[in-house]
Amino acid sequence: MENYPWWTETHKKLAQEVREFVDEVMPKALEYGWKKEYPWGVVKEIAKRGWFGAIIPRKYGGRLEDWGITG
Repeated sequence: MENYPWWTETHKKLAQEVREFVDEVMPKALEYGWKKEYPWGVVKEIAKRGWFGAIIPRKYGGRLEDWGITG
């Protein structure tokens, strides 16, 4: 993934975190696929990191003001 010129340091940090997470979780994700199981462990980790709140305003517990719409 390339960094775009309009990204802030916050965007770049998020992209790096996601890159590392994907590298770590990919073997597990492949297992879920072969077993035809929903990857609840992966989903819970994404939720724990707050990534589902990317386009939710901060006043509702999200990160929209931090990451903007491209987050």
